[in-house]
Amino acid sequence: MKTRLLMLFLGILNLSMSNPSDRYINYDFENIAKVSNYPNAPVSRWNELGNLVASYNQWMCFPAEGISINCSEHEMGEVVKTPMIAVYDEDHLLEIETSVVENVECELVVELWNNLIEGQNEFCVLAAFLQDLIPSSYQGKKKRSLWILDAFYTVNGEWLAPSLKSKMSN
Repeated sequence: MKTRLLMLFLGILNLSMSNPSDRYINYDFENIAKVSNYPNAPVSRWNELGNLVASYNQWMCFPAEGISINCSEHEMGEVVKTPMIAVYDEDHLLEIETSVVENVECELVVELWNNLIEGQNEFCVLAAFLQDLIPSSYQGKKKRSLWILDAFYTVNGEWLAPSLKSKMSN
């Protein structure tokens, strides 16, 4: 089981393009990732064996072409909308969204992200793997996973989750 999880993790890491620091010299990717992962893992979940598994934020960059930015709806006693980026990478659909606890205004964030990505060839996200989802038949994707987003970056600017923004100011 541990081997399977390690292989899944390595496969997911392989989805990301090269280190964003190699391309964006004047942006402090390492420090932002360090702050986002300190003092605790940003995402924890229980695996099928009942063990608590910590998931750490990592920077991943993707082509801007063909992505979808919209609001994802979650039923939590009431419908809660969270901003989401859907990335279609080969046979994998990555759903990268903010945590519902961030309590951000979805439509405003979606508009900001669309403005940041306008005219860009690629974008980078700082996100932690949460879980695999039931595979999507949409566009023949064989894998589907959910990631929780802390930061969104393009050359046009950045967006930081409110919780990360408060950590950065301390």
